Amino acid sequence: MSTPAEKTIAIAGAGRLGQALARLLREAGQPVVAIASRKQEHAETGARFAGGGVRAVSFEELPGLAGQILITVTDDAISPVAETLAAAGMSGGVALHACGSIGPELLAPL
Repeated sequence: MSTPAEKTIAIAGAGRLGQALARLLREAGQPVVAIASRKQEHAETGARFAGGGVRAVSFEELPGLAGQILITVTDDAISPVAETLAAAGMSGGVALHACGSIGPELLAPL
């Protein structure tokens, strides 16, 4: 049996793609709870754009908030974000990245 946190979604990356996915998923009725960025002000902008109570948080907070994390940072930042999520305690759930030219090997720390 899954817990509510396992069913929730968070976005790691508050750029255009991250913001758009957060908003579209939320508007489609998906449980998007947070959006994170290296800079707090970017996360806050993303959360405002997503609406619906989506929280602006740090990457380190994501594993405690959601069981499904969409990584939408730049290609060269995917591996460091995966390492940060792993160090913050992400050991289960689902992590996906949005890079079309690189495979899942960047998520190896998870």
